[in-house]
Amino acid sequence: MPTTLVVVSDLHVGSTIGLCPPGIQLDDGGTYRASKAQRWLWDRWNEAWEYVAKVQKGDLWVVFNGDLVDGDHHNTHQLFSRSEEKQSDVCIDIIDPIVQEATESFILRGTQSHVGQSGMWEERIARDLDTNGDEAAGTKTWWHLPLTCDSVRFDFAHFGKVGYRRWTLPNAANTLASEIMQDYFDTKGKAPHVVVRSHSHQFVHTGM
Repeated sequence: MPTTLVVVSDLHVGSTIGLCPPGIQLDDGGTYRASKAQRWLWDRWNEAWEYVAKVQKGDLWVVFNGDLVDGDHHNTHQLFSRSEEKQSDVCIDIIDPIVQEATESFILRGTQSHVGQSGMWEERIARDLDTNGDEAAGTKTWWHLPLTCDSVRFDFAHFGKVGYRRWTLPNAANTLASEIMQDYFDTKGKAPHVVVRSHSHQFVHTGM
């Protein structure tokens, strides 16, 4: 049976425009209720996993490619709680059923301003959920994840760039693809078939 590999990133749990359940019990006894846009996003999130369950035949591998929580950053007021611990708890509640269902699961470290120094909040989440860790580094999260799944070589990391105008959107991704290929050639390693980067909240595909 072929493995189903699912990649999600930039959930930004904690942001009032990020992924959020319909209602959250806050530490002071109050309740945060998701906005209309967040409820729409929550419905799409659940639809996506229902689709995964429908098409999955063999094992399920899941890669969470960084910025799982929003953190307390840049003096923003768009947070349901400034407590990064609370944000992490809500994130754990959201992704725990997925991790429990998955055969293998991996969490990559995102942006310092969102997930703390050395990805501390994602490291906490990964340790709580006991996801597949980076044994060489002695951590439960990854800065860079080379992964082979059903003979397909993947290369995951959080940070990626895109162009900022519609007609330049793929330029940075194309440049990155060329740089990665050259890096692998220089080290005489086998280049990955698929490279995944996140962070910029845009979908860009470089093609072959």
